[in-house]
Amino acid sequence: MKTVERIEVVIDALHAPLVVDVLERHGLTGWTQLRVAAGSGERGVRRDDELSGASTNSLLITTCPADKIKVLAEDLR
Repeated sequence: MKTVERIEVVIDALHAPLVVDVLERHGLTGWTQLRVAAGSGERGVRRDDELSGASTNSLLITTCPADKIKVLAEDLR
């Protein structure tokens, strides 16, 4: 059994494909995308009922071997 870390990335929905590209470059081909994520953070409240979708968030979930997490985190920034 391998030790892995769970990674959750909340991203503007329009930028989700960029995050997927980074994950795949690191060999992480298994991921889940929840297309609408609502909440509050640095940029204020994000609602899930936005009509245009321009400021909708997505949640990407994956796992990563523990020894590769630092490099992945740097690449995601």
